[in-house]
Amino acid sequence: MQNRAQLPPGLLLFIVLVGAFLGQFDLFVVNVAAPSIQLQLDISDTSLEMVVAGYAFMFAAILITGGRLGDLCGYRRIYVLGMLSFSLTTLLCALSPNGLTLIIARLLQGCAAGMMIPQVLALLATSLPPEERLPAMGWYGAATGLGSVLGQFAGGALVTWNALGLGWRWIFLATVPLGLVVAWLAGRILPSRTEHSPRRFDISGTFGLAVAFGLIISACLMYGHSREWELPVLLTGSGLLLLGITLSHERHLLHRGGDPVIDVRLLRIPSFWRGLFALCTFMLYFSSFIFLLTNVLQRGLTLSPFLAGLVFVPSGMAFIASSVLFRQWAARHQSQAILTGCCVTATGLGFAALGTLFAASPVFYLLVAVIMTGFGNGLILPVLMGFSLQLIPAAQAGMGSALLSTSQQFSSALGIGIFGSLFYVMSSSLGLIHAMGWCVLLQIICLAVVVFMTGCGQKAMPEGE
Repeated sequence: MQNRAQLPPGLLLFIVLVGAFLGQFDLFVVNVAAPSIQLQLDISDTSLEMVVAGYAFMFAAILITGGRLGDLCGYRRIYVLGMLSFSLTTLLCALSPNGLTLIIARLLQGCAAGMMIPQVLALLATSLPPEERLPAMGWYGAATGLGSVLGQFAGGALVTWNALGLGWRWIFLATVPLGLVVAWLAGRILPSRTEHSPRRFDISGTFGLAVAFGLIISACLMYGHSREWELPVLLTGSGLLLLGITLSHERHLLHRGGDPVIDVRLLRIPSFWRGLFALCTFMLYFSSFIFLLTNVLQRGLTLSPFLAGLVFVPSGMAFIASSVLFRQWAARHQSQAILTGCCVTATGLGFAALGTLFAASPVFYLLVAVIMTGFGNGLILPVLMGFSLQLIPAAQAGMGSALLSTSQQFSSALGIGIFGSLFYVMSSSLGLIHAMGWCVLLQIICLAVVVFMTGCGQKAMPEGE
């Protein structure tokens, strides 16, 4: 087994970041292929929503548990287990003969992703020298950006390709060999933690957090797809109550000398809670902008799923370019990188608002908007992730990574719920295109909050050396 000093950083990055890529790819790839899946399997709209959202639902609910398992059992071991499980459940998705089997497979795939993804950030935080960690987050941003872009594009392209008459099944089959190969490489090459921990797994805390986040995320998704408010409010209240009870249990367990699944002391680290708050606010804008743009392109401008997927390609390429080309500068000048990224993204949103509110044809303005927002996002997201984790103790890197990833998923669902509901309400009187314009103007406020949280209090956010 190679130790940390012998392992080339580039090889470690490749093996680990494949997990980040696959997690994002399978989150987005189903969206464009959804109509084909519904037609071939003859499933209802409700079942189709479970196929699309079930993955994200279980992904978010399992993340904290996956991070804690990495802390207790070793990041390499859980990463390999997660990657193998992810590959096998992806294959099960591809072979599903009916809607029920596909829903179950997607739920299991989400569980596997929830185990795998926290280990990505934890391995970057613990297996690389300190001076290489923040620049590595640039590559992390590139991997997630590439997964998002290829997911949007491949969903339409693979269905259109239809090799051997397999149609939508290729969106799952295409990634299985890559996952199996990387799982084998990870088991042989990644560094392992040699110390053994006598700590016990917190079953009650794990169950409480999973159910609480599941209830809240379910409510967020309902807010975005329904104008009924009673059930979403009930689910939100129940989830928040259970979350409060679980956090109280975790605090008492910690005081008794136990090992909670979430250590509330992490929230006392200024860089962590500031970065966490800023990340959540950023994701409110990020997820909802994609949701609104997808609706406007396909329903407002009547583009085909394939052409709608193509629109996102420039955004992803700009994201990858900025996160990779400026990773060294962004690591040294974190506040400036986030401020610059927010200004570029806000300008892009301004173009989107201008085109949807005032232009006769908004296509050109939207193309400029997706390029500018993609470039700005590539500066913002990796720095927020790296900054939040830089002062987390190595033994709790999995927990910290899982909290960030869970916050991303939760805020994404909440953003779609808030802006989606506003979008649908306004579209009934203004139309889809104008409704997006007003929502985009409000999304600029989210970026202002990110700047406030990261640009103020320089002692809490020191620049990289």
